[in-house]
Amino acid sequence: MLLKWRAWQAARFGEPEIRLLRYLVDPTRAAIDIGAAEGVYAFFLQRLALRCIAFEPNPSSHLGLKRALPGVEIHEAAVSAVEGDATLRVPVVNGIPYAGWGTIEPKNQLAELATHVVDEIKIRTVRPDRMALGDIGFIKIDVECHELDVLAGLSELLAKCKPNLLIEIGGVQRGGSLAEVRRCLDPLGYIGLRLDDSGLLKAPCKRRRGRGFTECHLPSYERLVVGPD
Repeated sequence: MLLKWRAWQAARFGEPEIRLLRYLVDPTRAAIDIGAAEGVYAFFLQRLALRCIAFEPNPSSHLGLKRALPGVEIHEAAVSAVEGDATLRVPVVNGIPYAGWGTIEPKNQLAELATHVVDEIKIRTVRPDRMALGDIGFIKIDVECHELDVLAGLSELLAKCKPNLLIEIGGVQRGGSLAEVRRCLDPLGYIGLRLDDSGLLKAPCKRRRGRGFTECHLPSYERLVVGPD
């Protein structure tokens, strides 16, 4: 019941991208939530897609997801470029764990947070393109600046299924790079869009003549909507 309230609050007041899901999710294909956290996106994906598959490495968050979303296939693992083990760093501010800020990305030093300590949790990593997940029509990615490794772990699946994507990309302070994400996806025929008060706009990324993409100046994070051309 609490998750349902959080999900509808997020859709109405928090994340306008949630209202795009009905247009991005194919009801005849499966959807994946990578970095499921509290389960807000998975809550909607299980209703819109043929089935929902979620990945969440934080043991506490994973347990909450299993209780709240029994109809979702939930994997207690982080998606990355290689299968194995990693350390999930969860910042703790004034004794409160900021689970949503947890990351396995070395470049993300959590510099935006006030004075904090870090809980380190050993977790496993997987490559979804080596799992039998079936036909995938949509993937949401929110991994606190580990996006490039996630895309590497999805490379075969992306080439085969060409799902629509919703990606949160951290700003430079977090170690994120819109230019690098675009460099991964453009060869697959994806077009990047961003949502603001004017609606969906093509994601800006300047080019230097003969040098490919330059770095883009992002806020603390940016959500990029991308789909096959």
